[in-house]
Amino acid sequence: MALRISGQTNAADFVSGKMVGGYRLYDRDGNIESQVEQDELGREHGIATTYFSDGQLESQGQWRDGLPVGVHNSYHPNGKVSIRQIYSDKGVLASTQQFTEQGALVYADGQKSKK
Repeated sequence: MALRISGQTNAADFVSGKMVGGYRLYDRDGNIESQVEQDELGREHGIATTYFSDGQLESQGQWRDGLPVGVHNSYHPNGKVSIRQIYSDKGVLASTQQFTEQGALVYADGQKSKK
């Protein structure tokens, strides 16, 4: 649960505006939970990153005009990729892979790995 947010809004007061530019959400211990870049309309635009409570990277992906694009990775607590999703330039999911904590491929695009 985020307790503090730092960033900017596109209105004079925080409540009536949308978050624009970069902003960060912090947990009760002051650790960053997530950071997101947004455009002037408040849509995700840039790199979005989330963190586990210990500060390790939990997920990261590129956004453009509010749509996911390119590679989006989620991570196991040990730092290895757990899920990799690849999106087209139009935000359409093109591929999904799932990995074990040791890095072995488990599923790719709905098919169980033959390894």
